[in-house]
Amino acid sequence: MPTLLLLVRHALSTNNVLEEKLKAELGDEFKPRYNKEKSCDPHIAAPTGTQQAVALASVFRDILNHVPKPFLGAPVELISSTMNRSLSTMVPIAKELGLPVKVLPEIHEAGGFWTS
Repeated sequence: MPTLLLLVRHALSTNNVLEEKLKAELGDEFKPRYNKEKSCDPHIAAPTGTQQAVALASVFRDILNHVPKPFLGAPVELISSTMNRSLSTMVPIAKELGLPVKVLPEIHEAGGFWTS
């Protein structure tokens, strides 16, 4: 049976909000780098990040309700890293689909917060 793989980046995080603020303040001088205000494990930013996660849950429901024939009956798993922003994004999806979230520490990000 073929595998249908849907990959999702987390909803807007508090670090994303901080970076956008710095871009607006610094303009052309902005360079992504380590910033002491960033969190190494940020949450999604309310209300926008929360709204994005809820909207994504509806998208997942719609996708799974209209799965192409080769994928009918395929098992569905929700998998997340251990990062707060990823887990918080998955909560509405898990509730919408009535599925548990499998947490895999080995899919932790590379770079990101620690980018210099």
